[in-house]
Amino acid sequence: MRRALAVCCASTAAALDTVSGRLLRRVKRVDAGGDAYRSARDFVLNGEALGKVLPRAADALKPFFAVTDDAVTLKAADPTTALKEAFDALREQDAIPMLRGWRDEPFAIRPSFAAPARAVVERAAAPLLGAPAYGVFCTAYVQDASGAPAEVWLGRRSSKKPTWPGLLDSVAAGGLAAGELPRDAMAAECQEEAGVSEDLLHGLKPVGAVSYTGFHQDRDWAVKPDTLFCFDLVVPHDWAPTPVDGEVESFEKITVDELIDRLVRDDDAWKPNVGLVLTDFLVRHGRVPADDGEYLDLIRALRNGKCA
Repeated sequence: MRRALAVCCASTAAALDTVSGRLLRRVKRVDAGGDAYRSARDFVLNGEALGKVLPRAADALKPFFAVTDDAVTLKAADPTTALKEAFDALREQDAIPMLRGWRDEPFAIRPSFAAPARAVVERAAAPLLGAPAYGVFCTAYVQDASGAPAEVWLGRRSSKKPTWPGLLDSVAAGGLAAGELPRDAMAAECQEEAGVSEDLLHGLKPVGAVSYTGFHQDRDWAVKPDTLFCFDLVVPHDWAPTPVDGEVESFEKITVDELIDRLVRDDDAWKPNVGLVLTDFLVRHGRVPADDGEYLDLIRALRNGKCA
């Protein structure tokens, strides 16, 4: 019995040290908000539960919302205007650190991607309400002679970004603003952040989505379900992205082997959610061994969020 237990423990330890096991640990660190999300107060807009509000945010919202032990509620004939007035006032009071990153970008409050928006709110304020959020990520890569990925382009976020400044990211990425569709938003981000030409954009390919429930950078203030639409873009060997709008500070091209090595060890170097996007890229292109003990756990974890 002791020998069987020792073999089992050794196998478990070995599984955790595989590529799948290490990538799974990264994914789980990002998808760490599930318990907090489930136990948080409902955000209820005109009788419909649309998100979740953490305790610290609920306290700050009390002057403008009806707050009980179970819910943070807003009833308004024009909820977009009511939300704007509330968050304008909170921004003026400097009551919530997240609002210092105000962007003047409208985000939709909706129960799912296909549902009509129930209201529109400033992007910096949206995470406080915990409604589902959506983004787009492009992985630009160079192929080898066989057509397999050989090198991947990465971007380093501007040090002036309000969230995750200076960290490694995809070559282009962004949140979906109200009324935007994923492909259009991705094409615009590629042009604005990396100078991708119209000709190259013809090869922009939707390849799926990843999802998770994660904390905002201001961890005590917000947790929300995120779904990220993933796109691949094959680029020529001699092509290089160009910073255009200042969102990205610089770019670098690394081999796929180096990408794997850095993903499994550089925990503080990356914007957290890009780890899911790049892990999904590696899985889709056959660079994560299916024989790894935690391979299937990794596959499930990449879509552990709401994804709706």
